[in-house]
Order: sequence, then C-alpha cells, then structure tokens
Amino acid sequence: MSGPAWSVKAVASVMEDQLSSAALAAGASGNAAVPACRRMAPELLLCVQSPYAPGRVAMMAEVVAAGQSLDGAFATARDQVEAAWARVPARTFSVDGIAGQYYVRSGGDGFDAAALLRPELLARLAGGVPVVAVPEDGTVVWWVPGHADFDKMVAVGVRRMAEASSAPVSSRIYQHTGTKWSTWAEVRGNIGLPAPVPQPPPSSEDP
Repeated sequence: MSGPAWSVKAVASVMEDQLSSAALAAGASGNAAVPACRRMAPELLLCVQSPYAPGRVAMMAEVVAAGQSLDGAFATARDQVEAAWARVPARTFSVDGIAGQYYVRSGGDGFDAAALLRPELLARLAGGVPVVAVPEDGTVVWWVPGHADFDKMVAVGVRRMAEASSAPVSSRIYQHTGTKWSTWAEVRGNIGLPAPVPQPPPSSEDP
C-alpha cells in the first residue's frame, strides 16, 4: 500500500466548525482550515486522522499534500477495516435475563467507527441487519433489533456511555438503509424505540 496509512475517527457534527475555527484562529487558511471529514449520519462525522499525529483530525491540506483525495483517504481506511478487526476483534455481550446479544469494538486504533464504511461487515458479524451506535470516539456498538426490552436496555446504555464520555459523539442509534445511514432511534426522557423495519442487506459497495 502506497502513501499514508489513513485511519478515521468519529466526531460529533458540531466539531467540524470548531476545528475549522481553531485552525483559522491559529493562522491557517484555505484547505489548511478545512477538516477532512464526511458526514455519515445526523450528528455524526467520520474524519481522517493524521497518520503522523494519531487522534488528531487531518486537514484537507494534509490529505492533498500526500497526493490523496478525501474519497481516496476514506477508501484506504475502508480497505484496512477487516484486517484491523482481525487483530483486535469485537466482543460479544448479553444482558442477564433478556434474550439478545450486542457487540462492541473499542480497539482505539482508528478502525472502530470505520466500520460505518463497511455496513456489510457489521451485518455479517451480527447475523442480520443491525442498528449501530457510536457513543464516543473509539467505540462502536451494534446489534440486531427485535426484542423490545433488550433494545431499550442497550439503547439506554448507549446514551449513558455518551453522557459519561470525555469524547462523546452521539447517543443516536443508526441503521443502514441500503444506501445510507439514518437515525433509527434516540433515547430521550421516555423510552420509545421503533419496531424494526426490514432493510435490504448492505452490499460491499455501500459507503
């Protein structure tokens, strides 16, 4: 593989303007003040990480200087997801007394939320079309919905994780429609999660 080994991190959508403003305040201009990010879903961005400063969102000037486009950088990260997950597999959890299981991957290696680039991988690992949450940077949670009590338990856990995190992303839960990620649910005061709606299995070509 030529060029930098790009990885990605999830950030709350409000961070895009904050990152740009901070760069402008530091004297940057043009592409040096444009975060290398892509909006994946409501409230959720995936951003390219600088390969030279892990954890820092790269600016478009860095991507261009490496001879890469934003799409190319994301494609590079996407192609590395399966190998990264083989090195640091997801873990499987259950809730005592309630049918169902959920999965968590928290490798902290820049390839946790990168799973959003591979919806078909999440579906294969879950054994069905899952719902997915990214409560904080470095953690992705997913499960196949269908058991109301279990869905509520995990959804509440996602919200609590986001609220307790020093790097929260979103308490929303997403599902891939076959063409894009959309909001499936968000736990607010009174829990009310939607009944699962059959979705077409994501293909390996979907973003």
